[in-house]
Amino acid sequence: MNYRIKSLMYFICFLASVIFYYNMDVEKEQNTPSKSVETPKKTKDTLKPEEHLVELHETLERT
Repeated sequence: MNYRIKSLMYFICFLASVIFYYNMDVEKEQNTPSKSVETPKKTKDTLKPEEHLVELHETLERT
């Protein structure tokens, strides 16, 4: 077999495998549920120590 033909065959097989694995990854990703994250309304710098404890307690009660 000619070197160019052999290289072309390897390249085509490589591209086919890349497309195959990409499609498998996309299918698996669509089945997973998305999780939303709450953004904090207050930053740690603006809270007093007792407010931080109250907010922490409220967060723990929700979970």
